[in-house]
Amino acid sequence: MISRFISFVNDHRLIVPGEHIFVAASGGLDSTALLHLLYLTRGQLGVRLSAIHVNHAVRGAESDKDEAFVRDLCARLNIPLTVRRLAGLTPDSSEQTMRDLRYREFDRLLAENPGAKIATGHHLDDQMETVLMRMARGSYVTGLKGIPVKRPGYIRPLLFARRHELRQFLDRRKLSFRVDQTNRDPDKTRNRVRHILMPALRETFGPAFDAGFLKTIDHFARIDEFLTQHDKHWLEQNGWIRREEIAFSLNAFSGLPEWRQRRVIMYCIWLLNPLNSMLSAETLRGFRQFAAKARTGGRFYFPGGVEALLDRGTVLLSRASSGTEELRKELFPGQVVSLKRNKIRAELVSFKDVVFSNRKDEEYICGDRLRWPLAIRHWQAGDYFFPLGVHGRQKISDFLINQKVNLREKKQTLVLLNGSDVVWLIGRRLDERYAVSESCQTIYRLKIEKEEGDIR
Repeated sequence: MISRFISFVNDHRLIVPGEHIFVAASGGLDSTALLHLLYLTRGQLGVRLSAIHVNHAVRGAESDKDEAFVRDLCARLNIPLTVRRLAGLTPDSSEQTMRDLRYREFDRLLAENPGAKIATGHHLDDQMETVLMRMARGSYVTGLKGIPVKRPGYIRPLLFARRHELRQFLDRRKLSFRVDQTNRDPDKTRNRVRHILMPALRETFGPAFDAGFLKTIDHFARIDEFLTQHDKHWLEQNGWIRREEIAFSLNAFSGLPEWRQRRVIMYCIWLLNPLNSMLSAETLRGFRQFAAKARTGGRFYFPGGVEALLDRGTVLLSRASSGTEELRKELFPGQVVSLKRNKIRAELVSFKDVVFSNRKDEEYICGDRLRWPLAIRHWQAGDYFFPLGVHGRQKISDFLINQKVNLREKKQTLVLLNGSDVVWLIGRRLDERYAVSESCQTIYRLKIEKEEGDIR
């Protein structure tokens, strides 16, 4: 088991030596086996090992016993443990609700520990049960490829092993684990699949059933990978993919068959929020109706925290937010200031260092009238400046309209201020009053260091 575990981790490049791995430890068979396997191989894999336990508090004393078991196990193995307790759940809460809240805690943990990964105890039986349920519900190819071995922030190192093999591993080493009695509740669909349907299929089709079923899942995964490359290519040809925003032509999208539309939207949602990328037929139908009738400024919200904004024939997708966060920063010479998606610096240069270009991420300004620190904020209604190359004063709102800047980028546009003067509409246009001339005594270079790029 240990050698197979190491081979699987290495073959799929799940762990890079030196990484911090948190095991999602429930106390059950799967996660307990995973915790012991990673503990035993931590030296060979070069991992820094921790654990996280989420107490759903839906089974009263039993939930507390699960937590106590995990605390005791981690203490004996000297593994640092983080415990999160959920509130508001009841025994009647759906599995999906509990999963969503559990993964919300996992995501919080990853945000608190940049570069870390969470390892979950999914195994081959989980894989087959999941695909079988998705198949029965009419899943598309993306759903039939099964549980991925890895995705951003998460790894599943046990997707090579069967449940009974993990049980044998623990039994041979006389290692205990917690048994959740709700896993035998016949009212839960997965339990009926696990305890009734899967044994019946194995009895009907014989010993070759598992291998054949897993081979089919692998075929679907390869088909999905091929189609995903086509989805990405379509987006690159008909829009763009950026770190926090994806866009495509509504006209081009409308010309796609429905199954391709579904794939394109699912791919966009996956890029923006990998945890919630499933798309129901009802949601797709709602989006198509929205796209057919909406005007510029119209919004459509997808499950999973992704919103679509329609802007002059272009659909802009991003993670939904409550609004633009107010930003105010001060900029001093020689200082680097971090903004939401990039950084900006100002540095004193000599006249001979000035190289004029059309680059939007770099400008040179005359410093004779500057009163440091300069201020950075979002542009506001009523702001105006004297755009370089344009005669006279112009409202920033009018300038952005004339430049055909889309609605979302308008909201994110920043200005650099000297007192009340707009020195630079950052990344777009310099103010004529601060342009470099031969009479300038001091010159500063303003430089944007972008952190933007493709999401994947």
